[in-house]
Amino acid sequence: MNYENLPVYKAAYDLLLAVYRRTAHMQRGYRYTLGEEAKRALQEVISCIYLANLRDEGKLVYIPRARDFLVRFKVLFRLMESLHQLSERDVVVLGDLVADVSSQLRKWETYVRAAQSKSRGAGAHGCETNVK
Repeated sequence: MNYENLPVYKAAYDLLLAVYRRTAHMQRGYRYTLGEEAKRALQEVISCIYLANLRDEGKLVYIPRARDFLVRFKVLFRLMESLHQLSERDVVVLGDLVADVSSQLRKWETYVRAAQSKSRGAGAHGCETNVK
């Protein structure tokens, strides 16, 4: 599957786009420090989503890494809010987008872990084909 068609990719991209639009209105000192760091964290989330989708074995490396970068973004987001660099509406919109990405990453990781457990369990119970 093309990574651009993944719902989690689309949600992360929408979040990044929203952050780009909102950081343009931040005070200059915060825009070039806090805003840039927030954008970098989300770019890493998107990179991890791409890499997780690329190969089966790497999913359980890259999905948790994406979740870690999202946590980093959440801290920066909270700081932007505390420093009054976002409107109340921005906080609600971005908060909803963050929750959506977080939920999808968690569900994807749970699914991958279950699928890997299932495939390991099938081999352990002698379900291989007979070879002459």
